[in-house]
Amino acid sequence: MARADWARINLARANLARTARQWKPPVWAWWVCCGMALTGATAQAEKPTAGLRVDAGTFLVLEHGTAIARESFTVTSVAEGSITESTIRVLDGSKGEQRFRLELAGDGGLRRYEWHEAAPGRGHLLLAPDGAFLKQQVGTKTEENIGQSYVLTASTVVLDNNFFILRELLIWRYLREFCQPEAGHMACPAKEAPISHLPAVVPLHHYSMQVAIRLEGPEKVALGASPALHEVELLRFAVEDDTGQWLLWVDSQYRLQRLMHAGETIEILREDAASGAR
Repeated sequence: MARADWARINLARANLARTARQWKPPVWAWWVCCGMALTGATAQAEKPTAGLRVDAGTFLVLEHGTAIARESFTVTSVAEGSITESTIRVLDGSKGEQRFRLELAGDGGLRRYEWHEAAPGRGHLLLAPDGAFLKQQVGTKTEENIGQSYVLTASTVVLDNNFFILRELLIWRYLREFCQPEAGHMACPAKEAPISHLPAVVPLHHYSMQVAIRLEGPEKVALGASPALHEVELLRFAVEDDTGQWLLWVDSQYRLQRLMHAGETIEILREDAASGAR
């Protein structure tokens, strides 16, 4: 895929270019996925088996209501922690395609992140712990194994470009830190929700940043497109990073339903919530 094609679905394209130069999952499912084990009788009754799917679906990237890209993803709980896999394809006939595989340890720490461009190029990237910190290897058509080290630990969040399921994992990280399981749901602060500050890395653009996440509370949101527009109540989160402010909405099962970046006209919707998209 040409660089300009990916720019259409990169919500922070201008800032990233500048910086580069320098389910219905039950509560226990994502809790285990993000590195926190439940205890007691409930955990024993609902202990996941290896390879248990905890979320799967598709996000549509919409521009003025028209789908321009589609991301298909899965999140699986395994004995070692979790595996998230995703593929994004541009829908303009250019056949552009990128994919990743993210492996997290049982404590939520990074074990391995692999990115590949399947078309039209053949780029690849690997990010993994190397001793106390993270090391990245990048390969392209003309150069192989270009190394880069980060003074970041395995607890760093991966937020690569164009892959929106990574934002769902970010919300789960916040929930794990500030909320508690209660009767099959999460009990979160209703007012004056705390702000979580986390280090994050953007491997494809070779830089790191700080991310601030805050739960803003429930909100009525209209999803889809006319005439299939429908209103639902979702939980809204605000995320601040070097690219500006993101707004994310999750359902009662903490699955990402909608995502927007302040000042952009592009919207990301889970496909089953975007039935009116063209």
